[in-house]
Amino acid sequence: MRIRLLTCLMLILCTLLCACQPQRLDTAANAEGSENEQVDAVVSPHSNIRIGVSMQGLQRPYIVRVRDQLERIEREMDGEIDLIILDGQENSEKQNAQVEHFISKKVDVIIFNAISYEEGSLGVELANEAGIPIVLLITTVENTEKTQAQAISDHKESALIQIDMVGEYLGGKGNIVILEGLKGIESQLERTEGYIEGLQKYPDIKTVEIQTANWTRADAYAIVENWIRLGKEFDAVVAQNDNMALGALKAVEEANMQDSIVVFGIDGDMDAMLLVKEGRLQGTVYHDAAGQAERAIEYAITLVQGYDVESEPVPFLRVDQANVDYYIGLEEGR
Repeated sequence: MRIRLLTCLMLILCTLLCACQPQRLDTAANAEGSENEQVDAVVSPHSNIRIGVSMQGLQRPYIVRVRDQLERIEREMDGEIDLIILDGQENSEKQNAQVEHFISKKVDVIIFNAISYEEGSLGVELANEAGIPIVLLITTVENTEKTQAQAISDHKESALIQIDMVGEYLGGKGNIVILEGLKGIESQLERTEGYIEGLQKYPDIKTVEIQTANWTRADAYAIVENWIRLGKEFDAVVAQNDNMALGALKAVEEANMQDSIVVFGIDGDMDAMLLVKEGRLQGTVYHDAAGQAERAIEYAITLVQGYDVESEPVPFLRVDQANVDYYIGLEEGR
């Protein structure tokens, strides 16, 4: 898969080299009846394609995984692209300022992993006003329709997969607690919506507590430790990411309650999958960091070439003890 995607990217780049010649642009501007609808091409004054990337926050393992995959692609393309990757530090104002920075640096395209569904819309507006195409990565924003491409996954899908894992394990009956991510971010909103929908299939599973742990291991540990100390009765912890799942697992194991309380996560981080293999974490949902990074770069190059993009979501996949070795091997091979 990696070789196929890399080959695809290189073929696009070869076409781009021709597209950047003045004669090619004139032909494209005057062409009629072309099978591929074109937008105004962004012509780079540089020998490579300069891509500004604003990551929502490199404090979380999954975001780091995606960043690492972007850097891998940059290395494998051997100078054909130049990534400027900045850490938004989970601050929407900082991310919008980073978009302004990319505009001032005259990048060819922006990849935007927004921390805020609402406030991230300003970054999109800024890019549009500057005439720079923008690709969403991982999350969407309020004005997604104004972006040119979206390298994202359906976060509601991940929650539905996770709830089915919980329902199957509990035999359709029991008490659960839910750890949510940072309030207001699109992945938190959609996963919560997925829980509401998914639990309708399991009327005998009751949610006894729900609280935000801000995607962090420390917050999740403190919350679950407190629930246990207060005598809350629950059979499973349902965490909206693996980082929180690992914090919850630590609290459960320290209380010696791992035989009566199971933990589920989302993301397919390596440390979580190793715990699934050991049987300590009951399951996770694989979020394809490499797939999202490759798609984001492919979309970015296509837009610089001057063509529209038809975005497709990167699917989530169930991970349990039956198939965890496959996904561990997949991550180790990247």
